[in-house]
Amino acid sequence: MAVALALLPYPLAALLGQRMLSLLGHIIFVTIRRLQTVEEESAMQCPVCSRPAENLTPNTLDGVVVGCDHCGDYRVSGTAFYDLTRLGADQRATALQVAKSGSRAGWPTINDRCVVAR
Repeated sequence: MAVALALLPYPLAALLGQRMLSLLGHIIFVTIRRLQTVEEESAMQCPVCSRPAENLTPNTLDGVVVGCDHCGDYRVSGTAFYDLTRLGADQRATALQVAKSGSRAGWPTINDRCVVAR
């Protein structure tokens, strides 16, 4: 904190004092820590290929939105998610292909129909 105090213009440094700089340091630490937590929360395992992926799901959606470098971006409906995770790797990949072939606009969605079509 002494370094930060030395970098501030003298009147501001005197005004802030050690307590304020300590508080500012705490706020900065908490903010950085929160950003790391958000990144960690968005990390997930792709339900199709089991590789690292990003959870892109908005809070209002029933299901999961996945961003995977290998499989691409896609959605899994809430009703199909559990059944999808119980399938083997080849069957999950087939379910995603069925979803991609049936997608006309937007992201492909793996739903009950895709899981049954495996």
